[in-house]
Amino acid sequence: MTALDPATRRKKLRYLVARRANLELEFLLRDFWNRWADAISDEDLDEVERFLAMEDLDLLEILLRRRPLPADIPRDLFERYFSK
Repeated sequence: MTALDPATRRKKLRYLVARRANLELEFLLRDFWNRWADAISDEDLDEVERFLAMEDLDLLEILLRRRPLPADIPRDLFERYFSK
């Protein structure tokens, strides 16, 4: 997806987690980031980045299980990082 090194990409993801318009979503994502930031594999960075780039309300609805996960986001990745 991008030519940035993994450390720089993780900083970008941390920014995506911390800068949300919806406070409830920001709390959920900060909890995710605090728990999983060091465990996300370099191979999963593209998918996590794509997931976090979604619109806030769509992302919140997915995390609250009110909307299904889009087909282009791997279910195993979602279950691994967002279902615990």
